[in-house]
Amino acid sequence: MTFALYLTGVPGVGKSTVARLVESTAGAARYSYGEILTAALGDRVRTQAELRRESSSVISAADVAAADSFVRQELKQNRGRRHSVVDSHAVTAETYGMRAVPFARADLAALAISHIVCLTASENVIRTRLRDASEGRREQDSTDFELHQGLQASLALAYAVELGVPVGFIRADRPLDTVMSDVLKFVGAE
Repeated sequence: MTFALYLTGVPGVGKSTVARLVESTAGAARYSYGEILTAALGDRVRTQAELRRESSSVISAADVAAADSFVRQELKQNRGRRHSVVDSHAVTAETYGMRAVPFARADLAALAISHIVCLTASENVIRTRLRDASEGRREQDSTDFELHQGLQASLALAYAVELGVPVGFIRADRPLDTVMSDVLKFVGAE
């Protein structure tokens, strides 16, 4: 049985690292919204760091819809043949506060996600990670961090309820091999 994992969490929590490890460990096809949007917006941004920094000023709803369509088609082709992992976060920190660009119900259903994992971590761990490698990610105060992580988790739960699939909230501020083991167990791949 193959899995289609939707992996989410706040910037700096380790989504991309975990998604790459799921790709290499379980042979999953990996779809990173950051990479997809950076490639699609090549006329507006050159790097993923620039995309993160400029976010709402360069990413339109139509851009997100095009990325959604691409991921939907890819997952459809993989269904039943290959594991898939989607690295995404629909809630972004902007200069004015938070922005959410969630899937529409029909688009979410069409993804046929089998599992959702929302990675979480303490504010101190995220601050340290972003200080060491911000890569265009915005630093947030405590209030914004709590709001951002709470909104991301709420959206993951809403997606799970809508789809009728399990959602795991996995602490990513532990050793990476422990986090990976928990993710793989959650999707039934270990």
